[in-house]
Amino acid sequence: MRSWFVVAALAAFFFVGCETKATAPKPAPPGDTKAVGAGTPAPAPAPAPAPAPAPAPAPAGGILDAAKAAAADATKTAEKALAQATQVEIGCAKCVYKQGDTCTPAIKMGDKVVLLSGWTPSDPMALCAGAKKATIEGKMEGDKFVATKVDIAQ
Repeated sequence: MRSWFVVAALAAFFFVGCETKATAPKPAPPGDTKAVGAGTPAPAPAPAPAPAPAPAPAPAGGILDAAKAAAADATKTAEKALAQATQVEIGCAKCVYKQGDTCTPAIKMGDKVVLLSGWTPSDPMALCAGAKKATIEGKMEGDKFVATKVDIAQ
């Protein structure tokens, strides 16, 4: 993770330093009648582009602290979204998602599979048959999702 930030910082410095320099066209030699605009003075060169703004200074704690703060904000946002009713895929962790050694309810959020606790299905084998769509409410606690309500679509 730290190496990614180093690469990003180097890329930013590279792009800030890569400014194209505009060069004015060379004036035609005296007596050259084939050149476009022969006999007229060359236009004034375009003004140099303004230098790129300096990158924002890193927070006092450095880039790593900024990344940790951004990750914490993203986690809080995800927890708030999950506290509301959320559509997910639900199935057996062992039989459907191939995770773990026992048949346990699990939900799939995006591409991440999370074990489900706080809820037991009325027919435990129903989740082993295949994944189903469900609406859940609850919150993440560690690496598990603690459900307060689960509604499986029929």
